[in-house]
Amino acid sequence: MLRSGARKREQACDQRCSGCAQRIPERHIVLPDMDILQRQDAWSTVFLKRNEELVSGKPSAEPFIYQSPNVQFANALYPLIDSDVSASLAEIASTTSRRSLLENLQSLFQILFANTTTQIVVIQVEISYDFSINSSVHSVSLPVFMQAPLEISLTDTPGGTIALQQMIADWQQAIKLWFTTHLPDSSEGILWFDLAIMSNLTAKPMPLLRLRRLYLPIDDIEPPLSTQPELARMAR
Repeated sequence: MLRSGARKREQACDQRCSGCAQRIPERHIVLPDMDILQRQDAWSTVFLKRNEELVSGKPSAEPFIYQSPNVQFANALYPLIDSDVSASLAEIASTTSRRSLLENLQSLFQILFANTTTQIVVIQVEISYDFSINSSVHSVSLPVFMQAPLEISLTDTPGGTIALQQMIADWQQAIKLWFTTHLPDSSEGILWFDLAIMSNLTAKPMPLLRLRRLYLPIDDIEPPLSTQPELARMAR
């Protein structure tokens, strides 16, 4: 058994001695609080230096310093956060009162892009509507709206792209039109969003953030969406 002093010396050796350091099987470098929408790729490079300080406290002259060639990955790494955790839009920056469909969508993107300084993003979404026809069977799921990957501007001067607020308004209009046209059952009705935000630094957009299970109960929307009248549901 190592005594306390011996254990401390071994720990210190692990940090300073090259022989001990080479026996460490894995090393993890953590860069905390990086915004995946801002830092869309990463490319690591490693090199070694020797003889930087042959005499303690006295840096060596440049001709005496040896540096190995750079070693790096062949391609940049594109990170991906892929989440299937359910999250309610109604609880994002929630208030005591119910909000409109537009306000719920705006709150979602305000949170997502709160710390992002990039001006262009690529957004894709699939929206569906689930409702219950009987408590003893699974809910019915109907497709509502799909947006293929689309370049969106986060600034007030979008130029040749669609502004974020315009995209949100388009989503609201498409959802309202679907409900007005189909008048679905409102029993335990929930809107589900499968949202993907993609890199705009690559020739082909690649997912950076995928939120598969965003949802919004229609009972939390005020004014309410158009649904099947109560009497029609009771007559089934």
